[in-house]
Amino acid sequence: MKRIIKILLILILAITLILAGIVGYYVLKNKQKFYPRIFITELNLSAQEREKDFLEICEILKDKNSFVTQRLDFDALSADYLSKVKATTNSIDYGMILVKFFAELKNGHTSIQFNRYTANCFATIIENRIFVESIRNQSLNYENLTSKDEILAVNGIPVKDWIASELPYSEGSTSEYQRLIASYRIFSSYTDTVRTFKIRNSEGERDVEVILYKDIQTDGDTQNVEGKMLNDSVAYLAIKSMNGKEIFSQFLQAYQSLKNSSYIIIDVRENGGGNSRTSEKITEYFITQPQKACVSGWELEPVADTFKGKVYLLTSTNTFSAAESFVIDLKESGNVTLIGEPTGGDTGNRPVDFQTSHGIVFRIPVRKEKQISPQGFPMEGVGVKPHHFVHQTAEDFLAGKDPVLEYALELLEK
Repeated sequence: MKRIIKILLILILAITLILAGIVGYYVLKNKQKFYPRIFITELNLSAQEREKDFLEICEILKDKNSFVTQRLDFDALSADYLSKVKATTNSIDYGMILVKFFAELKNGHTSIQFNRYTANCFATIIENRIFVESIRNQSLNYENLTSKDEILAVNGIPVKDWIASELPYSEGSTSEYQRLIASYRIFSSYTDTVRTFKIRNSEGERDVEVILYKDIQTDGDTQNVEGKMLNDSVAYLAIKSMNGKEIFSQFLQAYQSLKNSSYIIIDVRENGGGNSRTSEKITEYFITQPQKACVSGWELEPVADTFKGKVYLLTSTNTFSAAESFVIDLKESGNVTLIGEPTGGDTGNRPVDFQTSHGIVFRIPVRKEKQISPQGFPMEGVGVKPHHFVHQTAEDFLAGKDPVLEYALELLEK
């Protein structure tokens, strides 16, 4: 008997080691590699190198056979762009052709990964008007540029025309998300180190010159989760990112003071995504029944401390990637009410970075077929629609009003 037990223990140990080896292999195989990004202005490729580099990119894309390339005539597209590459006379033109080529694939996680010069100011697009949303680094001390200034022109080009010219270079699975990306890039550039803006505010119109820097840091801390009580029964929880190990711990800390409220308003309007595993862990605090996660397919279980009250979720076009999968999982739980605007229209579909032998980094989803959520929602190309569509007007923005949050408060009072 002792011998049989010994043999069984040896077999169990051997099987455990084999399984651990298999898991370790796939973890290492699928671990995302980090490739250093470069600036387009740092490219120095000969005509022959530019052609070889582009052909290498196309070969990688074809080899991965992503749904992104399957849904179009990729051979025709790559042949068209190869002729454009051959016509280039310098590396900067080649870099910009690559940016446009990847934007043609119409996917928010598909892009060339060049660094950009930036002012660390952010613009927002509201009712086809562009405003300065924030200046993240006040130490730059831009003269005559403040939050809520309206941008009328960029480098002498009317802002609507400038946005239209930037759209072919902006990645996105939906036209709304492409426009959002184009507006974000008003204060950044692949090649420019200075931009001139015509702005308008209550004092009139004037031109403002803004320097775009190569390396810049954002003022402030990394607190991406903020919670507070709006009144005795209503909690507010803003989750601005799903990226980083600290997000879940920040969530847990905020949740402890909010969990006993009757209502909670979760705001992911500024959340551009990150790690879907983080979003799934947070989801388990707001569901009442087990369900499958839309990204991983894992079983999500309500935690013992799950929220017992009613849940309202605020969304926008900027709600993207892991934040969008968070919205899908919560919506499919049947336990939340969505308020705001449709999400960005792309949960990820396993994006992976690649690097050519010439040092150019690009990203593309590697799934052969785009994912469909457990309840049949296409997780790419369509934004998640809210139950109640509410948007901020230009007048709301200038007055500092938040009609989406106000609507949620009015709704829960009924």
